[in-house]
Amino acid sequence: MLKTTLLAALLSFSALGAQAQTFGEFLNKPELPLTFMGVDFSATRYYGDPLTVNPGEMKGLFTKIDELLVKEASKYDLQKALRRSGPVDYAINIAESVNAKIDTATIIVPAKTGLRPGFTPEMVAELVQRYDYPTGRTGVGLVFVVETLDKRNESEVFWAAFVDLATKKMLFTQRISSGGAGVGFRNHWAHPLNAGITAIKQHYGDWKKKYASK
Repeated sequence: MLKTTLLAALLSFSALGAQAQTFGEFLNKPELPLTFMGVDFSATRYYGDPLTVNPGEMKGLFTKIDELLVKEASKYDLQKALRRSGPVDYAINIAESVNAKIDTATIIVPAKTGLRPGFTPEMVAELVQRYDYPTGRTGVGLVFVVETLDKRNESEVFWAAFVDLATKKMLFTQRISSGGAGVGFRNHWAHPLNAGITAIKQHYGDWKKKYASK
């Protein structure tokens, strides 16, 4: 089931080139470039038995999930889900630069520990502000910020965050929850991301009705 928390932020900047002032403008202009910035695991917590995976290995497997979304872009089809008229650009190095700094001692939460309070849209906005954005890139960037990998309940919670690359301001974010599935750590936790992309595609029309006039 898709669980959503929505945040649309109006920006006061003038439009320059392929800049999107609002999330509604992005929806209205399929020609605006979309850059997928990867999967941000920098603030992720894992709950439950990691089985044979230790924290150091888990950090490396996060990279493999990022790489999978690029390698199998036709399966994780962001262009189709977000109805872009041109191909999606991939810059997963943006998320990977913060993932490289993950403290492996904090990834796996001790057994019987309750879930921490969930992220807020403001927290997600703070996380995406830390990125080292490439100079001169325009259009909108999309990053998946993973909040929780919960093996106990087979649930992954992540936020799809859309960022104006010209201003580095978050335009919109949505919280998505989906179940893990598949063999192996990489495939198991990549599956909810694919389910999330499908949900984004299904909810695109509702988004456009709500935000395209803003």
